[in-house]
Amino acid sequence: MRSQLRPESPRSCVFCGRRPLTREHIFPFWLRDAVGGVGVATNYMTDGGEAWPSVGEPLTYQRQWRANEAGIVARCVCGECNSGWMNDLDHGVKERLVPLVGGAAEELDAGARQRLATWAAKIGILLENTRGVSDLTRRRALIPPKRQRELFELRLPPSCSQIWLAQVRPLVPGAWWRTSPVPLAAFDVEAARFYGAPNASLTTFAIGAIAFQLLFAPMTTCFVDLARRRTERGEAFMRYLWPPNGKFDWPPPKALERDTLEFISR
Repeated sequence: MRSQLRPESPRSCVFCGRRPLTREHIFPFWLRDAVGGVGVATNYMTDGGEAWPSVGEPLTYQRQWRANEAGIVARCVCGECNSGWMNDLDHGVKERLVPLVGGAAEELDAGARQRLATWAAKIGILLENTRGVSDLTRRRALIPPKRQRELFELRLPPSCSQIWLAQVRPLVPGAWWRTSPVPLAAFDVEAARFYGAPNASLTTFAIGAIAFQLLFAPMTTCFVDLARRRTERGEAFMRYLWPPNGKFDWPPPKALERDTLEFISR
């Protein structure tokens, strides 16, 4: 049976359901210093339309803009989450994240990987919630509300999330990000029939010397294989961060060229 999509409440916190909402600065202010001062972010937004692109048709973006990265905000969380566990999560990764953003070689044990992956999932969810409400899904984020709440309940990346960490050169002077739908039917027709489409997303964001990439999609055989191939093809410059899967060595032998961020984000 095809799942039913319900509109999320525009006045409820996407993590806990409480009200009222506050304006959350998505990237912590202290990241400005880590990349050498105030930078700019390139933002891409795709709103859902009445018709979905055919398989193989390139995605188009209705809006793109550049702004001070500290000005990227999302009005989708309550004050308690904003100043509570979300703030704790930001400060919990600061010690590890700042050296990585600056390009340092850091050893990342299992605990550090978990914290970074959870933080990246939080950033990805907030970025998705900057979109307009989709005509197709009747919600902003393509990650379903139930999965967004998992981050709050478990303090772990949502189920069906796969996350990579990449090394970038030259450094991104500020922040760069893109979030876009993944047409399920292009990869897994049966999953598209069951879950509906679109119901998967790829979010990429880069700060300084690193980039995170989050694929949210049903853990079907096709998508597991897609993640495996993505990991293999990016072996020279990125590592599979989450879920934990074998040895993790950092940094990779090479770096992703900053000019190719646009390419890998598709």
